Amino acid sequence: MKISKLLMMGTVAALCLSSCMNEDFPSANSRKGSMSLSVDYLKPTITRAGVETSDFHVAIYEEDDDWYCTYEKASLIPNKITMPIGKYYVKAHTPGTLEKIMDAPYYAGVDEFEILENVITKSTVVCRMANGSFTVKFSSDFTQAFSDWTISLTDGSEVRIVGRRNFHNRCQFIKNIGVNY
Repeated sequence: MKISKLLMMGTVAALCLSSCMNEDFPSANSRKGSMSLSVDYLKPTITRAGVETSDFHVAIYEEDDDWYCTYEKASLIPNKITMPIGKYYVKAHTPGTLEKIMDAPYYAGVDEFEILENVITKSTVVCRMANGSFTVKFSSDFTQAFSDWTISLTDGSEVRIVGRRNFHNRCQFIKNIGVNY
């Protein structure tokens, strides 16, 4: 008798617990939205040529800095990305790593967005130049008068560049102070 009561109570409990599942309220993880993502750049006032953003590296992160997905090239981003609802941010930058001294401009940008259920969110990451350029030009009088010289550029806290003759008439790019992407 006791065993039959236990079995009946167990069956009733299982039925009650299983009936608590409500199909009308999907879990937050199963609710989806979509986004359309593009990458652009802010054109400097003085530029020699345009910047090709199709090679930019793109990474999407959840609001709490957890990585979500990466595209090695912006050209590989699909027209529509389906994602769980929530808040995210996207980072994009030119290929490579931003260094203190570079031979080319480096662009980087961040954009925050929110994915809503059944909505296509549009996000455009506008990348700005994260380094500045300079060219050192010496007159022939200078190069004839000095056989040896050194150039030092500093931001006030550290020496950014120390160079010799290799900087003459050559465009160099240095990392902007306080820029971290």
